[in-house]
Amino acid sequence: MNPSNRSGHTSDVTSVLLLWTESDAEPTHTYNTESLVNLIAIDPGALIVAEDDHGIVGSVIAATDGWRRSIYD
Repeated sequence: MNPSNRSGHTSDVTSVLLLWTESDAEPTHTYNTESLVNLIAIDPGALIVAEDDHGIVGSVIAATDGWRRSIYD
């Protein structure tokens, strides 16, 4: 099955953090449960996940501060 994309939920936080760890992503001070849960609470569409039959296989954070937009992770 090809991965499908959707908005991330708080129930995805553990899987996203594990994905980042397993992919050797360079951690920042926001790579933790509290930061991701807060992000989802503030902007529910900011965390986008890709998943297939095996679970989450990708993620993107698309954020804005009202002026600038960023895409990362």
